[in-house]
Amino acid sequence: LPLLAARHTRFGDVAAAVDSIGNLTSELAPGDTVHLEYGWTPVPDGQLRELMLLSHGVYTASLPARLQPTLPGSFTLRPNQPNPFSTSTSVRFELPIDVHVRLEVLDAQGRRVRVLVDRLMVMGPHSIEWDGRSEEGRHAKPGVYFYRIEAGEFRARGRMTLVP
Repeated sequence: LPLLAARHTRFGDVAAAVDSIGNLTSELAPGDTVHLEYGWTPVPDGQLRELMLLSHGVYTASLPARLQPTLPGSFTLRPNQPNPFSTSTSVRFELPIDVHVRLEVLDAQGRRVRVLVDRLMVMGPHSIEWDGRSEEGRHAKPGVYFYRIEAGEFRARGRMTLVP
């Protein structure tokens, strides 16, 4: 099948790298996503198309050496992924400058469950995982939770659902 598009969450268009063979690699960081889109060719009448995707081993992406991630132009808080989740979820955000970041998880009543980040962070994209545990290490109960970020003057929050 012909490759129509390949997009990486941090690097943008990587179709040329995915469609070529080489020895350039780049590790996928937690929260990174590579979206691949293939074109379908018509199947003659009376025939059947069967597809199978096999995946095994260490996952890497082949990227051109000159490709650099685009630095964000503004503060951004992305939706957590996956959502809803049962074991862990990643909260992604982008920083246009080096800044002190505080990222907290709150319960539905607004009580702090856990502080995920409270430190100076460098500019660029970030992904922080929450394992569904409180500060004390206890598993949080299923329900709706909120995450709140404070980065300099930037303030934002998101909503996530922990399922059994």
